[in-house]
Amino acid sequence: DAESRQQALSHARESMEAYRQLAASQPAAYLPDLAKSLNNVANHLAEQGDAESRRQALGHAREAMDTYRQLAASQPAAYLPDLAK
Repeated sequence: DAESRQQALSHARESMEAYRQLAASQPAAYLPDLAKSLNNVANHLAEQGDAESRRQALGHAREAMDTYRQLAASQPAAYLPDLAK
């Protein structure tokens, strides 16, 4: 239901912000987790269905993709599969 989806989105955003803070101080350790959580938030937003949520989803998906590109540049074997997804 809508309330459950909204709660899931809230938790995903909270996780994303925590990983954003962690990645700021320790990027090697936490950038992969940040990229995953950005993608999770994008997926939850896309499920909302309205135009504004889809616009926000696209922004988070682009940031996730940019992060995976950065990771794949230094460790292609580890992160090219994630970038491809």
